Amino acid sequence: MTTKVPSRRASRVRATVVLAVLALALPGAALAQVQVGPVDPEFVANALAESPGPWADEAIEVVVSRGLYIGYPDGSFGWRDGISRAEMAVVIARLISTFGLDSFDPEAQAALRQAVVELDDELAGVLEEVSRLRGQIEAVGGDVSALEEADAALAQRLADLEVGFDDLGARLAELEEALGVVRGYATIEDLAALEAELDGARAAVADLEARVAALEGRPAGEGGAPSAELAELRDAIASLREQQEVTNERLVALENSIQGLDGVDAPSVDFGAIESRFERLTNAQSSLDARVGDVETRLTGIEERLAALEGRVDDVAGALLPDRGGFYVSASAVIGDDPVNDGVLARVALGHDHLLGNIGFRLSYEHSFGSAPSAAAAAFTYTTAFGRSDGYFGLGGGVAFEDPDPVGFGEALVGIQYRLSRRFAVFMEGRYRTYLDGSGQRFPGFSAGLQFRF
Repeated sequence: MTTKVPSRRASRVRATVVLAVLALALPGAALAQVQVGPVDPEFVANALAESPGPWADEAIEVVVSRGLYIGYPDGSFGWRDGISRAEMAVVIARLISTFGLDSFDPEAQAALRQAVVELDDELAGVLEEVSRLRGQIEAVGGDVSALEEADAALAQRLADLEVGFDDLGARLAELEEALGVVRGYATIEDLAALEAELDGARAAVADLEARVAALEGRPAGEGGAPSAELAELRDAIASLREQQEVTNERLVALENSIQGLDGVDAPSVDFGAIESRFERLTNAQSSLDARVGDVETRLTGIEERLAALEGRVDDVAGALLPDRGGFYVSASAVIGDDPVNDGVLARVALGHDHLLGNIGFRLSYEHSFGSAPSAAAAAFTYTTAFGRSDGYFGLGGGVAFEDPDPVGFGEALVGIQYRLSRRFAVFMEGRYRTYLDGSGQRFPGFSAGLQFRF
């Protein structure tokens, strides 16, 4: 039996622990005199990241934070690697420089000498122990037969373990085959479920196509496509789209599962049939997506036709049923046939132009600011609409407050108004009056003003 010769390259962690013990064991007075510069905490953290274990963390933190180890240029420390004499010399030189060991005071030198003596005594004890152990080995007489028998027993045990590993490998192969079978059955079940879902989706799309076709074939005179029905179809298409997205995700997952079965040997599962069914399923899904897209396009066309029809209905309704109030109050200025001599009259009127269909009625009063008499009148009107404009004419009569006696008159009027909004409109009107006192006098006039509707 040979004795192992100690390596000349010590473990870097072992050397670090020794240096840390020396650094921590220095007298407190000597440490107090050391001026250590700040070390980046991140640098210390990087050194600790390579630590071989918690037992070495404190020593590594001490020697790195005090600048004894600075690592290699690439940023590594190699704590598990051996350390050469040259590297150890560099670290000891830094230790001496850092803690001022090159200038010991007499007390420190005496302490170090005492430490050297104690280390010599311990070394002598270690040498005695080594000598004793060598004597025991010689007493054994170098009998290696027992060790050889032990080695043979170990070899046999290893052989038995290898056989056991072979058995485990065969069992693992059987389990892999069984797993392939199970995965194949799971794939088949998933395919069946997806095929059932696609059948339901086909039925839903067929129903949508039928409803859209019915809407497309509906005559415009029957009201076109109701908005509520269009909204219901849109909701059905949105729901179908969501279902299609879920199905697509399941198809992707199923495809990945099928691809994972390529390397598994499972004779009881027909993977070719699975892939064929999956391909048919994918094609059916693509066809269904296309049909849903066609239904959406057709439904969009129906909605556009409905919007155009609703626009035309709005135009007709605006023409037949103008968006305005029926009652009105108006104020206007009236000019007679002789504005210089007769002056200008102010007229206010109250009326409703749709009491019976297009027939209305109004009352008016004219106040004179000249020689013409003031008057009160009433008239029936007929109004027709032209977009935002209304044309009207009327027949009626009234009383002119002549001096000394009032005089009755008949009146015909025609005018046009333009709606600025639902409430306000501007208008112009011409009227012609004939006195009924036998004098045969006739008085034309023209007015313009603002109208408020309610």
